[in-house]
Amino acid sequence: MADDFTIIRDVGNTLRVLLEESIPALAGNVSFNSPADMATVSNNQRLLSLFLYQITENASLRNRQMEAPDPERALYPPMVLDLSYLITPYATERDEEFDLLERVARIFYDHGILRGSQLKGMLLESGNETLRLVQNFLSLEDLNNLWSTFGKPFKTSLAYLVTPVYIPSTRVVQTPRVVQREDRYYQITQGRRGQ
Repeated sequence: MADDFTIIRDVGNTLRVLLEESIPALAGNVSFNSPADMATVSNNQRLLSLFLYQITENASLRNRQMEAPDPERALYPPMVLDLSYLITPYATERDEEFDLLERVARIFYDHGILRGSQLKGMLLESGNETLRLVQNFLSLEDLNNLWSTFGKPFKTSLAYLVTPVYIPSTRVVQTPRVVQREDRYYQITQGRRGQ
């Protein structure tokens, strides 16, 4: 069980490693900074902002049963989250940014389900056996609102949802063991008439 509370960070690192291994030009150049904090690029440099802009609870997986790892304990079910990322490329030329967006979209399409050795950090140990990468539709109004918070001109970006992300609960319920059982039997007798 992960007690270090690194699961959200591990999801980001999983995505970063996937992108940097798939696009060698991005090695060491994928940042978790928001577009507001990204520096300008120069000398044919390519950067990618992998910005986690929203964390929401997954409503469809919210009401789950308690887990019983042994007869004396019951664990509350994990919290299940959806992580929303905005992916924004930075290059000296606009067409290079479009190329990066296309490659990211293809990589996330080809690796729509991440599992096993693709998951980094404590993800497997914390019960995260698979992560799904789903393109997240944002309306023009949503995009305008998001970019207005950055205080930067709008840039073409991709939005993706990573789900489900399990955060184990630390709440434990002790279930005392049954040490003695008393069985009671009742005998019903019927009286006989005429005796």
